Amino acid sequence: MSIIDNLGKVIKVLQKAGQIDVINTLIEAQQYILELQSQFFSIQKQNEELKNIKELENDVVKHKEGYITLKSEESQGLQYCGICWAKYRQLIPLIGKSKSFGVFFPTCQICKAEFDF
Repeated sequence: MSIIDNLGKVIKVLQKAGQIDVINTLIEAQQYILELQSQFFSIQKQNEELKNIKELENDVVKHKEGYITLKSEESQGLQYCGICWAKYRQLIPLIGKSKSFGVFFPTCQICKAEFDF
């Protein structure tokens, strides 16, 4: 049983006893606890995201041409935008974009950077 449930039970008992001031104080405390709980879950989520980014940072291979790859995906040959990784810590796959004469340059769909390799 959570503290919120217990406070609810105490409030019901105090209602029967006519303790309005105490009830109001407990309701405020209950709301504050709910806010803290919400903040806690938000911080937990952010922490998990940071852990995931840290794991990815250890997996990233930076190439002199500016793109990045992941060690764990080496056999797949996937390339990601090094600019978006540096700015936003997001893995944005590069796609082939035709420049002219059938020449394709890997391009980022987000920042529009072109990589020549």
